[in-house]
Amino acid sequence: MDLATFKITFDGILQTYVTEKIEQSKHLISDKKINKFIEYINTFIFSGGKRLRPYGLWLTYMGFWGMNEKAILNFGIIFELLHSMALIHDDIIDQADKRHNALTVHSYIKTLLKGDNAGHVAEGQAILIGDLLLSRVYELRFKQHDFNEKLLDEARQNVHSMIEEVILWQMIDVDMTVSDPAALSLIDKKNTYKTASYTFTRPMLTWAILAGAN
Repeated sequence: MDLATFKITFDGILQTYVTEKIEQSKHLISDKKINKFIEYINTFIFSGGKRLRPYGLWLTYMGFWGMNEKAILNFGIIFELLHSMALIHDDIIDQADKRHNALTVHSYIKTLLKGDNAGHVAEGQAILIGDLLLSRVYELRFKQHDFNEKLLDEARQNVHSMIEEVILWQMIDVDMTVSDPAALSLIDKKNTYKTASYTFTRPMLTWAILAGAN
């Protein structure tokens, strides 16, 4: 399956999940404005992105003779939601207005607000939207999936390590903006944990685990 075909398949699964969870969240509150914030999750997630992470993970899983393709695609939603959470928070930190030619979450929310502190409030709401996505990551992580329980436990631990690495090294990245020039070794390590490790190493190891590889 090439990347373009995979994206169509995976996006269909992801869309079903995202729509269901948006509606679930909206049922908990009746504020129309807040519900618009939540609905924008769908626009943000599907405004672009090639799905390279889940595709690379799918290739790894199949390469290790994984037999449950449907289950691994469903498990892969974890990584796309985590990625979206990280992007929402990163856009706030970088003060970015657009991503993939669409408004960033905090920029969109700001268009719905009035007052001198609209920007600050919008950033706060966007942080909470990111946190909401992270809660879904943990929901999926703890959900019983169609894999051997021992392998699933190892995969969950790996996912948790990835979450921790992404957050901690984002903190280092932010600190570098106000600290003395960082050593090249620290910059390389930061890029490894924020990009290479997050994008490929950790998720691919997870697929390998779930495929039963040692």
